[in-house]
Amino acid sequence: MSDRLGFMTVAALLAMSSAGQAAETLVGGPLYAGDPAVISALFVNCRIFNFSNRSVTIGLHRIYDNAGTNVAKTGDSCTSPLGPMKTCAFSGNITGNFAFSCVAIYSGAEAQLSGAIEITDDMNTVLQTSPMHNHP
Repeated sequence: MSDRLGFMTVAALLAMSSAGQAAETLVGGPLYAGDPAVISALFVNCRIFNFSNRSVTIGLHRIYDNAGTNVAKTGDSCTSPLGPMKTCAFSGNITGNFAFSCVAIYSGAEAQLSGAIEITDDMNTVLQTSPMHNHP
């Protein structure tokens, strides 16, 4: 049921993209985190950079584990339009021995985004990172 709801949400966002602008998707992962029983306090972070000269609206943005579960966000600065040359991020706690992926749907005239998914520890040390990719 939650997969169907997620698909319907994505479809609605694509249909409602403002001023006829097509929504695009930025995805990253899967990135394996490691066992939190061995490495304590692990986090998954999704970072997005807007390198265009206009603001971009970040719509649906989520973190999923390899079982397809939506990971609860513990931090999120991608809730308002992302201005030119600015970065936002969203993150969640790693609670199991899973791989994680990030997805962000965005729209904006001439939008140009890049991003990365990271696995960090409680000292904010990056343990693994991988680029996010655009999919129109």
